[in-house]
Amino acid sequence: MSSCKILYVCQEITPYLAENDMSTLCRTLSQSMQERGITKYTLHKEYHFSKSLIHRLQNNEGVSMNTINTLCNILDCKIEDIATHYKD
Repeated sequence: MSSCKILYVCQEITPYLAENDMSTLCRTLSQSMQERGITKYTLHKEYHFSKSLIHRLQNNEGVSMNTINTLCNILDCKIEDIATHYKD
């Protein structure tokens, strides 16, 4: 009789971020990157994102539309896959 072992790994982002408009952006971007196997290190080394830009993305600070466009091209996704717009 052979035994079969299954390793199940689950990472849940939601409990670690407070629910607000900006956390939704960060969570959506993080999930899109994870699904496509893109890391912060990859953004820095292969796509020449500065460490300060990666820091701004992580901390929900302002980034340009050019940055959003570049991320969409890297992740092969639409804007709504990595960002959500909320009216003022």
